[in-house]
Amino acid sequence: MPETILFVCSGNTCRSPMAAAIAAHIARQSGLALRAHSAGSAANPGQPITPHAGRALDELDIAHDHQSRALTPDLIRASDRIFGMEQKHLLAVGQVPHAVLLDAPDEIADPLGLGRDRYRALACHLVALMPARLGI
Repeated sequence: MPETILFVCSGNTCRSPMAAAIAAHIARQSGLALRAHSAGSAANPGQPITPHAGRALDELDIAHDHQSRALTPDLIRASDRIFGMEQKHLLAVGQVPHAVLLDAPDEIADPLGLGRDRYRALACHLVALMPARLGI
């Protein structure tokens, strides 16, 4: 059975969907049995990934097909591991031992409104973080 990983941010249109797409891409390349999902602690369900986030993934040839969704107790229960972008996301998840900051001990700031270069930098940072987080 594949491991299920959940990435959590606020609106679920930038950081967590980028992280999930990157994790899924790296898992496929490495032959890992992994399901990567994302959700937002304050998401407006059904929103697409932001254009800058989509372009940053496109530039890395990483597939993405995303619609935002809200963090729910069912998603939390169904996840083997949970990675939050900021402490506030871990608070939204609640006291579960398998929830940690993705870039512990640092937080990953929201790039919303900060321009295309910030999204590119975030995508590259997530690519660099992911193998260790996936145990590769």
